[in-house]
Amino acid sequence: MRKMRSILALLLVAVLLAAALPFASAATPDCMDEDELRTLLNRVELRPQKTHYARMDALLERLTAPYDGLDNYDRLREAYDWVVMNVEYSWEPYSQDWAPAYDCFDVDCGLELDAGAVETMPYEVVNRAYYALTERKGVCYDYAALFAVIARYIGFESFVRTGEFIFETMFGTGHHGWTSIYIDGREYVFDPQRDYRICFDATQPDKFYYFGVDEEHAWRYNPEECNDARDAGFAKPGTDFGLSELVQRMLPLVQAVPTEPHEVPIGA
Repeated sequence: MRKMRSILALLLVAVLLAAALPFASAATPDCMDEDELRTLLNRVELRPQKTHYARMDALLERLTAPYDGLDNYDRLREAYDWVVMNVEYSWEPYSQDWAPAYDCFDVDCGLELDAGAVETMPYEVVNRAYYALTERKGVCYDYAALFAVIARYIGFESFVRTGEFIFETMFGTGHHGWTSIYIDGREYVFDPQRDYRICFDATQPDKFYYFGVDEEHAWRYNPEECNDARDAGFAKPGTDFGLSELVQRMLPLVQAVPTEPHEVPIGA
């Protein structure tokens, strides 16, 4: 009996020690094969999209300029790695420190839309992205917002997603935010905040476990209905909303007018 108790005690200690280990050790990559993902991303015709908030666009240009000579895959990967390794998980800009609290973001960065421009993406997404980029702090939704804005600046059709996430350990599910990129009508998950956790809060090299998860392997992600309303605030990539909306809508009509001179009959 005493021997059995000793064995049970040892088993209990082992379980507690396993639970105390960083959860990253229990994770396995859900992302696509690197070569397959490279091929997929490299065949995308990039359509860069600015935010038309001058302060934000200047920072995005400074961040992405060093990657201009790379292919699509490496440009996106370098930008993703920057977010993972440079943004610290923090509830500091929020009025409460538990999820879901995405409507409790307390900071307005005071961004001003360029004169004559029309929004290409929701202000609340750009505002969070600007904060995460400049203060290098935020929670999962802010990581997702920043990477979505960067991906659009590079030329990908990206969106912010929120919903339930199945964590890498036995501890169940939680509310979460991530980035999705659409390619050929299919959705691919890019989740910098989870990779931040996977590499032990950016104390180890980025493992890219969640860099490009296809629909068949996105079983951890369960989007909520509010994503549709947020998506509606994103303009179609490649649309130049730097012009006024009226002029933008008139451009096809103006371009359709014949440019060749023609004679008008007298008295017509």
